[in-house]
Amino acid sequence: LLQGHDGRALEAQVGLKVLGDLADEALEGQLADEQLGRLLVATDLAECDGAGSVTMRLLDAAGRRGALAGRLRSELLTRRLSSR
Repeated sequence: LLQGHDGRALEAQVGLKVLGDLADEALEGQLADEQLGRLLVATDLAECDGAGSVTMRLLDAAGRRGALAGRLRSELLTRRLSSR
């Protein structure tokens, strides 16, 4: 199905769709990070005992999600460019 001239166009379309989806997920992750930041500020966790480690774990987990989406986008783009 993906062989020949038309197959390359289809493959490029699929690649662009996947990259677009990953970009959307990264933006959704940023929104979640912003909401988490607002929650942490609103509850003022810094005044509780041991809250610093909880806060850092939450922020670290949120950051990993965005980093994973970025790595996947980069890998897909690299594959797409190398296949040309």
